[in-house]
Order: sequence, then structure tokens, then C-alpha cells
Amino acid sequence: MTYSLTWLPGVLRDAGLEVLEHPGWQTRGHGDMGTVQGVLCHHTCGPLHGDLPDINVLVDGRPDLGGPLCNLGLGRSGKVYMIAAGKGWHAGAGSWQGVTDGNSHFIGIEAENTGETTGPRAEAWPDVQMQAYMRVCAAIVEHVGIGVAMVAGHKEYARPLGRKNDPSFDMVIFRAGVARLLDKRPLPALGRSARAGVVNIDGLNVRSNASAGSTIVGVLFKGDNVEIAAEIMNGDSKWLRIAGGYVAARFVDDAAS
Repeated sequence: MTYSLTWLPGVLRDAGLEVLEHPGWQTRGHGDMGTVQGVLCHHTCGPLHGDLPDINVLVDGRPDLGGPLCNLGLGRSGKVYMIAAGKGWHAGAGSWQGVTDGNSHFIGIEAENTGETTGPRAEAWPDVQMQAYMRVCAAIVEHVGIGVAMVAGHKEYARPLGRKNDPSFDMVIFRAGVARLLDKRPLPALGRSARAGVVNIDGLNVRSNASAGSTIVGVLFKGDNVEIAAEIMNGDSKWLRIAGGYVAARFVDDAAS
């Protein structure tokens, strides 16, 4: 049978995303989804190279868990892969904003990334992939008519807490980026023109605008790396635009080249 998430490709393409449809996705699932109440973000823990080398695992599953394992795959290039219009086994035991059946009520996105932050398999998130990740979530949130708080990381949902560590990025800053898109404000244009910085204090507030009176949308800690997209003067105060918001410039040092 054809399952209910057949609206997804159109919504994502309307948001400017490139969508690839894996054969049979419309009829793939462990039964149909329930009412969509949110999005659950994951990383694959897969190979270090390739766009979505884990696609066959996402579709067919593992020896210990049958596929599909998600609804959407997200490649390193920012391409979105339709995996299943029905329920995928991606959430497991958990709770987020009162939702305890994530498989039935959260659209699961598996983004290709090793999930490692140190060692030989350490991998940074490409800007093109991260911005596509935010756009996917924003498009779904807007279409379904839910709040950005319903975009959760697997590590936030999973119980007991600490059972999962994906995705490997900061979900507070990620949700702030999704919120910017929903507010029709452009994301910081990170990339080749950005320069690297290192936070020099613990508890640096990331704010929604270049002002100490604006909303706190995240917190950074000493030693955290940031990409600085622009400098903004507000009176005598210098602010830096980074992914997800703004921080006071005096608390960020230029990274050693």
C-alpha cells in the first residue's frame, strides 16, 4: 500500500532542495505513520567518504533491525533521499515534548556523518549539508504547522538520557537556524569567506540579534570552534555573526592558522 508521507518530496522541492526518490519509497514502511508531530535528527555513524553510502542500510536495515530505518536520508552534498513514506525504525524508547512514540509521530532524518569529533574518523559537518538539514526541518515544520521546538535530536529524545549521542552538533543552535528560516531571515552565509574563531570563556550566550537585549538562542563554551561570517557594530559594541545567531566579539579569538 502507499503510505501517507507522499507529500514530502513536493514540500522539500518547493523549499529549494534537491530530492532523489529511492525506488519503492512510497510503499516502504513498518505500517503507516500516525499524525506527524515533529522531526527527529540523526547521524548515520557510517563511512567517512561518499554522499550517502549508508543508503542500503537505511532502506534494508541491519541484521539486528529491519529497514526502513528512517524516512529521509541526507547526503553530504545536501541532497535529500526519499527512503520511506511509512514508519521507519529510528527513534527507539524516548520522550520529547510529550511524544513517546517517535517512530509513529516524528519524521526521521538520517544525515550521513561519522558522528566522530576526534580521531581518524572525525568529521566536520559541511556547510551545504548543515544548511540543507535546517531547510528540510523548516519546510516540514511549516507544512505540518508545528513549532520549532518539535525539531529534536535523537540524543534529546532517547531515554535513558545518554543512550544516544546523535546528532553530533548543538541542537539549540540548530533550532535557532531553523527558526531563522521560518522567520524568512537568511542564514549566515558561511563557507570559504568565513574565518575560524575559538570561544575564550565558558557560557557565551548566542543571541538572536547583535544586541545584549536580544533573545538567547544557545550557549557556547571555552574552546568551542565557530565560523565567523561577518562583524557587526552596534554602537561601541562589536558582534560576530555565526551559524545560528550572534555573539559578542570580545569573547571569541581568531583561531591559529
